[in-house]
Amino acid sequence: GVRQTRDFTRTDTGLAVNVEEMAERVPLARSIAGVALLTPGVSRPDATINASSRRNQSTLVVSGTSAAESVYYINGLNVTDLRNLLGYADLPFDAIATIDVKTGGYQAEFGRATGGVVNMVTKSGSNAWHGGATLTYAPEVLRSHAPQAFSAGGSGVSGATIYNRMASLETLDTSVYLSGPILKDRLFFFALVNPRSTKEYFAMASQGLSGNNLHTGVQTYNKTTSPRWLAKLDLNITDT
Repeated sequence: GVRQTRDFTRTDTGLAVNVEEMAERVPLARSIAGVALLTPGVSRPDATINASSRRNQSTLVVSGTSAAESVYYINGLNVTDLRNLLGYADLPFDAIATIDVKTGGYQAEFGRATGGVVNMVTKSGSNAWHGGATLTYAPEVLRSHAPQAFSAGGSGVSGATIYNRMASLETLDTSVYLSGPILKDRLFFFALVNPRSTKEYFAMASQGLSGNNLHTGVQTYNKTTSPRWLAKLDLNITDT
């Protein structure tokens, strides 16, 4: 085998993860946050802070700092949401090669952060052809449901029965990717398409606690499709 060497000149702390190898060995959420949470000292923030993210993402707390104090990089480019600092440009999970979470002692190149750094590198092509597909399906029949609940109401507001068992959620996430050479030893590509769809019925609240109002209410249905794609070219200018 190959003996690994330690770099004792590095001062940063954290965890670097090969995403593809980790996903094959450890059951984890297929998201950037799901991998980053494996790092010691990294946790989820309060639910109210996550709700403030414009991108509907799970933000991170590093070593007790605010979720807005961390920065996110993709291939060296800062992709943090500069409007409220909560969230970042997301990536298809199968397009990520490595995620390096730095919790302290990181270099000056990772500036504008008083919390942590999440540094992501996307996959690249090579002289060998590679391709594949993944499909992740979460059907409604395998989900548990919260029990029926009640809202007491208040002054001038009638109470309500919350029919949680009428809520449902179904998600489908597919990725197809291909990589290889365009010019051998010189120019390479990696390409991926990621169709996604979600179907969700929210819990229904009755219009009252008695009579016909007990069985009358409005249920909201939401269906979304959000396809994503990624293409990357790598060029070797000089012979290696």
